[in-house]
Amino acid sequence: MAAEDVPTVTFKSGDYVLTFDGGRSWTIWNLSYKGVQILSGIRGAHNGTVLNCKPEGWIGTGHGLEEVTEMSVRVRGKKRKFEPNETYKAKRLLLTKKSSLRIYELLATVELTPDGITEINKYTVKEERPIHFIYGFMHSFAQNLSAWAAQPAEGEMLSGKFVDDKGNLILKPVRWAALFDPEAKVGIVCRFPDPYVPGSETFFWDRAGDNKLYYRLRPKVGEAFECQVNLRAFECKKGDWIDEAKRVAAKLGK
Repeated sequence: MAAEDVPTVTFKSGDYVLTFDGGRSWTIWNLSYKGVQILSGIRGAHNGTVLNCKPEGWIGTGHGLEEVTEMSVRVRGKKRKFEPNETYKAKRLLLTKKSSLRIYELLATVELTPDGITEINKYTVKEERPIHFIYGFMHSFAQNLSAWAAQPAEGEMLSGKFVDDKGNLILKPVRWAALFDPEAKVGIVCRFPDPYVPGSETFFWDRAGDNKLYYRLRPKVGEAFECQVNLRAFECKKGDWIDEAKRVAAKLGK
């Protein structure tokens, strides 16, 4: 959980409650849907974007070295003062962050509506030097979401259950990935827009404490780029949850 002295901002729209953590460069920290935990909200479980390079190592979100230069919030399309420890409630909420990741300038937006979350990250070049890779998105999902499925860009659908063995699952470009809580009958779909970014790959890190989804990119030196993901939760009280995840993903793909 976030430390008590760390500022947060909370968005509420429809059945979603989304919290941002000022101690992690104002990245997403916690998410629930109809009272069901979706993101883990635990210490050491970072969400957002982070890059890896020499000599710094990790840059971004809870790993540090990210300099936040500007924050803003819009409620129903109208700009409001960004207030730490504030709760905003409306059908349409938008958080915008400008920050420096040393090699890149980042413009990150997170929009929440009753239909779900849209995250867009735009990267412009600040320093022309190589990086090992960048996680365009990280999502630390709660362990109650114990089943998973994914539709690769090519080939048949993959699915399974998390076993906390620290293994990596999928490791290829995907159209979408989903998780499901079999007790609460609630799941979530993460839809990556077409076309797929060349060299991208998505994978789960199956570990104790959370089930983490990564979207990894390897951009060229000096290359500006952007990435997007759409998240939508759903209920499935009857039938195959994967069939319902397919329907949600199809709607997000339109």
